[in-house]
Amino acid sequence: MNDERVKMMRIKSAQALAGDATELIKEYLSTVPLHILRRTLISLNLTIANSLFPQIANNAPEIINFICSGVAYDKNKYSFDKIVRLVKDAGDDAFSDSCITWLKNDNEACHYFWWALIHLEWKDVFKLLRADNIHRYSDVEDQRRAVLVSDTFEINRLTAGHKERYKSILTILNSLPFANTEINILTSYLSRHYKERKEICRSEVNMTSLIKSKESVSFSIRYLQKKNMFSADLVPLTESDNKYALTTQLYLLSREDKFETLVTSLTKAWSQKKVREKRKETDKKQTAVLSGLSKESIRMLKELSKKHSMSHSELMELAVQSLFKQIR
Repeated sequence: MNDERVKMMRIKSAQALAGDATELIKEYLSTVPLHILRRTLISLNLTIANSLFPQIANNAPEIINFICSGVAYDKNKYSFDKIVRLVKDAGDDAFSDSCITWLKNDNEACHYFWWALIHLEWKDVFKLLRADNIHRYSDVEDQRRAVLVSDTFEINRLTAGHKERYKSILTILNSLPFANTEINILTSYLSRHYKERKEICRSEVNMTSLIKSKESVSFSIRYLQKKNMFSADLVPLTESDNKYALTTQLYLLSREDKFETLVTSLTKAWSQKKVREKRKETDKKQTAVLSGLSKESIRMLKELSKKHSMSHSELMELAVQSLFKQIR
């Protein structure tokens, strides 16, 4: 028999003699895992606990005090059975990943979800799930109070690869102290935002050329970095993550006022780069063609090229064809 079970039996024995004493209940709650204590507290939906949760999330004694206060039915009296039932319900109502399994087969969406959850603030979670029962979070709240869910649960932000990002998503969602149905509301909210931003990018701007090749993706990331419009947290750790990091960043920027102008400028810059590269390649070929000609022939060839808007190679080919016809 393990120590926790022995402890539980002792508590119940003492309960029969002393009634529902506060210390006995606290002793029982001290045997409950922290993540279950969090769920138990949040299930009570106490205004003060909801509002202070980011500050007490890792403080088991504080959580226990709030739970005891939340189930008190009379001054200094607590219902032991009610607390046991609440703890059991909290343990049974764990998050089910059925609502996000589609992310396993969608690298792009998975990357967006991962970034959104890594940067999810507690105030946003409670505004979404408990908007009617909080009093500290507001639109004018001091930014210094902002606390990220990932910081509370010490989630590593340096994640590379699709599988690792999916694991990170699961870890965060499993750590949230809400009922499964409430977490489903959160994932639906994120899914809706993802699809809306993707639709903006699909209908209002042309991203195709930007994500067509590894070269275009790398160029686009560097372009946005130079304009300080690429989040430092999104800088990919591996080349294989470049494409998904870029699309996530563009989706995040999609609601900016000048987003269409930005993507147009980016696409134009990429096109100009390709034109310059093609011109350089043409110049190399022309240099090879001119290498055996006299200076006077080169001068005449350049004038003809300028006058007729033809490359040196095209003029040389035309001259050969003309000479061949004369010989025949």
